[in-house]
Amino acid sequence: MLFQNSKLKIERAKKHISDLNFEINGFRKRNPYKFVIEQDPQSGNYALTFRVQEKEPYYLPLIIGDVIHNLRTALDILACELVQLNGGNADDVYFPFCDEGIILMR
Repeated sequence: MLFQNSKLKIERAKKHISDLNFEINGFRKRNPYKFVIEQDPQSGNYALTFRVQEKEPYYLPLIIGDVIHNLRTALDILACELVQLNGGNADDVYFPFCDEGIILMR
C-alpha cells in the first residue's frame, strides 16, 4: 500500500499525543500552580504572586520528543517514497534534504 509506513508513523505520533494529553490533564487536575495575594510587610502594598506547587513531570518533554520524531520520520519516509516513485535513488534522501540540496517538487 502506498505511503503505508508514513501513515503508521503518523498513527504512532497520534498515540503519543493522546498519551501527552492524558498526562497533562492529570497534572493539571492536581492544581500544580497557585495564585496568592500577599501584602508586603514593609510597604503595605498587595501583590499577586504565582506559586509553583509541583513541577511538571520530567517525562512530558520526552513524550513531545517522541511525537516530533515520529512526524519527522513520516516525512523522511514520504520523501524517499516520492523520489522512488519518480525513478530516483532515495539512498541519501532525508526530508527536506538530499545529496543535491533541498528536495523541490516540480
